[in-house]
Amino acid sequence: MKRFWLTSLLFLFLFFFYFLLIPVKIYKKDIYHVDKYFSINDMTNSLEKCDGYFFSDDQCGYFLLDHGMIYHKKVSNKQFIQANRFFYIIYKKVGDSIEIFSPTGEKISDIYSVGYPYVSGDFHFFYIIKTNGMGFSLCTMKGEYLIDEINFTSMISSISTDKYINTLVSTIDGKTYLYSMKGERLFQTKFDDSKIIISKSNTIDYEGNNIAICSGINPEYIEIYGRETGTRIAQLKTDTNYRYETFLRFINNRIYYEGLEEIKFYDFVKKKHGNIKIKGMINEITFDSDKNMLVATSLNDMYYLTIFSLDGEKKYYKEFTAPISNFKFIDKNMFYFKFGDKILKMVLGRSA
Repeated sequence: MKRFWLTSLLFLFLFFFYFLLIPVKIYKKDIYHVDKYFSINDMTNSLEKCDGYFFSDDQCGYFLLDHGMIYHKKVSNKQFIQANRFFYIIYKKVGDSIEIFSPTGEKISDIYSVGYPYVSGDFHFFYIIKTNGMGFSLCTMKGEYLIDEINFTSMISSISTDKYINTLVSTIDGKTYLYSMKGERLFQTKFDDSKIIISKSNTIDYEGNNIAICSGINPEYIEIYGRETGTRIAQLKTDTNYRYETFLRFINNRIYYEGLEEIKFYDFVKKKHGNIKIKGMINEITFDSDKNMLVATSLNDMYYLTIFSLDGEKKYYKEFTAPISNFKFIDKNMFYFKFGDKILKMVLGRSA
């Protein structure tokens, strides 16, 4: 009888350990820890160049992760901001000038324009979109025009840029074009004027080899093209349909795109589909140098930060009660983000 009770207790212990404890450890919740944090109102006197920045429609800031803010700018209700790590822009929706500033607040240049600036990535360039949305120019941060103006017969719905500053432009009438930094047309999709197609978003990989375009409403689909040949590699049907813009990103011969409460991917070399379950709506996605994927989502006033491998293995998870944004990996072991009015620096490994 004694042996029976000992065996029963051992069985219950093993059952409790394997079936109740192990499932909550499917990811390493403590793989990252907060190494530094500071308020966006805490200024430092350091003269070093910034190693991080954040921006929203009405403010931007540049900082040193180990010291604090170098510069913080907030604009009035009638002004708006676009920014990257090299410069920031102040403009008005109804105005005739675009002001460009350095990360420490010195004015670099003024451009006379009634258009709207758009910053695409961390480059020394930005776009000016015409007020009717049917054309664009490409400018340097010094105010010099590289592309004076390219016009379309329909409104621009999406702009993407590769490392050579080639510009991929889609318009809502279903047409997509690729232009060089000099304004030469390098690629365009074939289209049938008898069909009504709405292009929502596009992306081009960093090397400029592959292009993806999201178009259509019920059904919505993604088309992948090889830039050199101009041929269509694949067409994927999505389940998002009525979102204005679908997340698209090329990583490792794959296209990652948005689904309903999941991130989907298609490997166009192996011709393999996959999906990664997420909680809530996608707000932001970024990748580290090891191709791990950081996903920020939200649902019912809760905000979720999850790090996945490219195949969907959950590596880190954290919940927040206030908005989180402006995620950026410094390297594969470190990233930062904005949480409320604070900047948090996260480092791989347990805290000391």
